[in-house]
Amino acid sequence: MTGADIGGFADDVTEELLIRWHQLGAWYPFCRNHNSKDSIDQDPASFPDAFDRIKTAIEIRYELLSYWYTHFVLSNNSGRPIFRATIHNFPNDQNILKDNEFDEHFTQFMIGDSILIAPVVIEGATSTKVYLPTETKWFKHFQNSYTIVGNGIQDVNVPLDELPYFVKAGTVLFKQKSGQTTTDRVMEPIHIEILPNEDHKANGYILLEPGEPELTEHGQLYVSFDYDSIEISYYGLFNVRGNGEKVEL
Repeated sequence: MTGADIGGFADDVTEELLIRWHQLGAWYPFCRNHNSKDSIDQDPASFPDAFDRIKTAIEIRYELLSYWYTHFVLSNNSGRPIFRATIHNFPNDQNILKDNEFDEHFTQFMIGDSILIAPVVIEGATSTKVYLPTETKWFKHFQNSYTIVGNGIQDVNVPLDELPYFVKAGTVLFKQKSGQTTTDRVMEPIHIEILPNEDHKANGYILLEPGEPELTEHGQLYVSFDYDSIEISYYGLFNVRGNGEKVEL
C-alpha cells in the first residue's frame, strides 16, 4: 500500500495542480492529502473553484470501493501489487517491451487487472497520450458513461473537470453509490457494469466485507460473475445469516 502526499508536503501548491494531483491521488492505494504546517492550506475547501472537481475524483474512487477491497485481499494472498506498471498485466506486449523509454513517454499505470489510468501531471495541459495494449479493446469512462475506444496510442482530451479512466474489454465492474462512510456505502445496492469484449463475453469477481460483520459466518462474501451475451451466471460463497438479511443479485 503506497501513495504520495496529495498536493505535496513542502512548498505551496497551485489550485490547478491540486485538482490534478487529487485526480491522480484518488487512484493511489493509500489516498491522503497531507502537507507541512509551513505551507498554505490545501484542503479542497481552501480552493472553492476546485472543490467540486476534487469531490468528483474522490466519488469515482468510492464508487469502485469493492474493486479496491477485492484487489487488496488478492494482493495480500498472492503478493501481486495493486498499483501496477502496464507491462505487469501485459508482459508479452511488444510495443511496451521495445520502447526503452516507455515510462518517459506515458504517465499511465494500472490498478488491479482491468483499470488503466493516464493522469495529467503538467500544469496547463488539457490532453495526454495513453497506450492501450493491443491484445484487447478498451472502454473509456467519462462523465458516468463508458465508450469503446479501441487500442494502441490514443490522444486523450482531459478537461480539468474530470480524469477519464480506461477499462479492459471483457470486464465486469461492481459499483456502489451513496453513503458518506465506507460502512454506509458497502451496504448500498451493487450496480453491475458489463463491458464485453469482441466475443461478447465478460467476467468479474467481487469480495465484500458487509458493514455488519455478524451477517456472514466468515466475515466475507465472494461472487464471480460471467456474461456471454446469452446468459448471465454467477457463483460464490454467500454465507449470509441474520435477522432476515439476504443477498440479492
